[in-house]
Amino acid sequence: MSLASHVFPVATKRPKFPVFNPDPAHAQSHVRATTPPNEATWRINGYSAKIVVWTQDEWDRMAIHPADAQFYPCGIWCALRLE
Repeated sequence: MSLASHVFPVATKRPKFPVFNPDPAHAQSHVRATTPPNEATWRINGYSAKIVVWTQDEWDRMAIHPADAQFYPCGIWCALRLE
């Protein structure tokens, strides 16, 4: 046992916090039926947000490239949009 445990007995006792397991009956899922497969949507501070992702092949086939898209080193293009 360390010296700290003799001086501070609280140092060896840690509180046990319960594990949070939400009830599936109360879980809410907001999936839009019209969301394309290359988009993910969620809320940021109450505002709707979505991220649009394109592979390099999809990007090359596009006639007009979005100005807000950024290239990521893993080989995809992404654009974050707040609605």
